[in-house]
Amino acid sequence: MKQQRLKLPKYLAVVAKYAPNCVACGATEGVQNAHYSGLYSEKLGNGMGSKSHDYCVARLCRPCHQAMDSYANGNSAERAYQFVTHIWVTLQEVAGAKVNFVVTPNDLKEQKWLKEVATGLTWLITSDSFVDEQGLIEYLASKRNFVERNGK
Repeated sequence: MKQQRLKLPKYLAVVAKYAPNCVACGATEGVQNAHYSGLYSEKLGNGMGSKSHDYCVARLCRPCHQAMDSYANGNSAERAYQFVTHIWVTLQEVAGAKVNFVVTPNDLKEQKWLKEVATGLTWLITSDSFVDEQGLIEYLASKRNFVERNGK
């Protein structure tokens, strides 16, 4: 049985509001939500003819989005890691955090990290804390408020 893709239009609107720039290159024009595709994407709602769940998006400009979707450098662990990093940075921006660097995992070639991230993202959206789209939005808003109050 095919997994039902989670469509979260309100969440996507919040992402667009709080992450207005491309997280890959910083562009301000033509920025859009790019749904994850690649290794382990089936764990994140992606299947034949469908996108990943809406919580698996990165804010990318059109050229960066096309570069990710074209698989120009293949479907490697490096490409998947880059895409997942873009999703993580997008979530951090929505939560109000400023990201200065991302640590590359030691097991990049082994892909254990990607399976863990896919499992973690699946848990995040299906846990009791985020029963629905509004729960996810409220959680990120609370993080954003904390960051704004404490300057972290």
